[in-house]
Amino acid sequence: MTGGPTLAAVVLAGAGGARLARTLASVAWADERAVLDPTGALAGAELPAGVARVGGAVPGDAIRAPWVLALAAGEVVSPALRDAIAAALAGPAAAYRVAREVAGFDTVLRTRGAPIRLAPRAGARLALDRGLELAIGPLAGPVRRLAEPLLVPVGPTVREAVAALVADGGALAAVLRAAAVRPTARRMLAGAAAAALRVLAARAQARVRWGRWTLAVLAGYRTLYAYGRLWELLDAEAAARE
Repeated sequence: MTGGPTLAAVVLAGAGGARLARTLASVAWADERAVLDPTGALAGAELPAGVARVGGAVPGDAIRAPWVLALAAGEVVSPALRDAIAAALAGPAAAYRVAREVAGFDTVLRTRGAPIRLAPRAGARLALDRGLELAIGPLAGPVRRLAEPLLVPVGPTVREAVAALVADGGALAAVLRAAAVRPTARRMLAGAAAAALRVLAARAQARVRWGRWTLAVLAGYRTLYAYGRLWELLDAEAAARE
């Protein structure tokens, strides 16, 4: 981006590969790009020129831009969303919610909830909602919503979708660990239900059948898997102290 406020695109990733490359390519226009690697899976990996790797869940000094766009690996910023972001940054200071459009298994769904993904860097931190979707918070001041969604391609096969959520689960577990979240059964089940219901309640572009259910099951399993990994992390730490 040129002129006006500068923007840092920060991507949470649990693995490299095509999904991360696609996300980084979609924000090649950003003034700064950084990949958060809380599991260390990208240590020694080759990233595109100008992309900083941060071995943790907090960008810290890796970015200097006054605005942050938070993304998860696999999410894609379309040209229309890029233009909407540029227009938002040229206007009054505010944080912005961005919906997600999930596409896979012959189904395209626009989720109803829209987490804050674009915000001034000062005082902002990365967080996870109940269903473990990425967000920026807590924030003071006005919050608006962008009309254009983030694009989230899933699949195209169940095997590939599961491999992606396994990578995501490791990164999410590390973020939860950094936030001192405990993996209680109630929290796990409530989170999985929230993630699945978000998909089941999403608006479809056309009549859908089994694709919605497949995406909902994957969303719920992603949350359960992340909490399972968190449980494993805490167990290993407890064993190391004995």
